[in-house]
Amino acid sequence: MMNHSAAEVSKHADADLLSGVLQKPMSRQALYSALENLSKSKSPKCVPDAASSEQILAKSESNKMKILTAEDNKTNQLVFKKMVKSLNIDLVFAANGEEAVELYKTYKPDLIFMDISMPKMDGKDATRAIRALETLSQSHTPIVALTAHAMSGAEADILAAGLDKYLTKPLRKPAIFEQISHHAPKGVCLGI
Repeated sequence: MMNHSAAEVSKHADADLLSGVLQKPMSRQALYSALENLSKSKSPKCVPDAASSEQILAKSESNKMKILTAEDNKTNQLVFKKMVKSLNIDLVFAANGEEAVELYKTYKPDLIFMDISMPKMDGKDATRAIRALETLSQSHTPIVALTAHAMSGAEADILAAGLDKYLTKPLRKPAIFEQISHHAPKGVCLGI
């Protein structure tokens, strides 16, 4: 929202990033219609920094943030997928910790959401394995723990395994979006 006339707004350098212009005072119907049209529109245009555009193109032709989610429960996978469906991301699931480590090697995610209680290899052991691989490559991928265990002391134990953040289930969309936004590579348009 800005205190400018529509004519002034159209002259602004970032005018092409706007989805619409409303002038005050406005009716409820005008506001409702504008919001409705906004929800129907495509993802917002993003203008990457000139300095980083070459790096972005080299990293990914699709310019999407790569997210790996390790979650053994199919229902939780579906819920997570629905939570982030509006985002411009490339999402891949691992059904256990072993798969997460293998996918980490080949997929090279920008962010990992890691369930703690999984079969074959739990989230803490998978994180330790990923951190060991990172020592060789001298890189660091943020890993966010997803757990139903909200007992005292659990957070310290989980973070000690090398995870960067701790989120409890049931998952909340704002918390997921916050982590994705915080860890998005520079110049990636998430569509938030």
